[in-house]
Amino acid sequence: MRLDLVAVVVVAGGLAVGCGAPPKVVRAYAGPERPAADLAVVRAARHGVFPGNALNIAAVAVDGTPVPVGNWIWQAPPDIELEPGTHTLTLGLDEGGSMRSLTLPQVAFDAEAGHLYELRAERVPGSFEFGFFGSRFGWRWWLVDATTGATVADSARPAAAQ
Repeated sequence: MRLDLVAVVVVAGGLAVGCGAPPKVVRAYAGPERPAADLAVVRAARHGVFPGNALNIAAVAVDGTPVPVGNWIWQAPPDIELEPGTHTLTLGLDEGGSMRSLTLPQVAFDAEAGHLYELRAERVPGSFEFGFFGSRFGWRWWLVDATTGATVADSARPAAAQ
């Protein structure tokens, strides 16, 4: 192996560790690893550094337990493996920096084994306001069962309807 290639791999690995890179998968259940068919997976939507009207969104906690999402935009949040059943996700936004949000909405949903769920978000058109202490905007989120194509929860529904 060429020495310059080794140097690149070492530097890249050091940056990933030094920047607090999250794991690729987080198991949100106790015990040994289980087959994919026995679990549900939640995946964060990533839209890049300059998302425009779309936002990067991730679950920052599952059932009250924090999820390591990383500190920088290039560190994609991990997929989250869940047991089937009802779970509550605490959501965070990344507006091109780090996973931070003034509000941390929560979504409860029934996870089904063998299903993939995708978190999605977007800015509400026309909601941008520039203020003396900074700008702000409205946003909405939704959770899609990618296996069936159905939206299982969204910010437009009252919490009791979810």
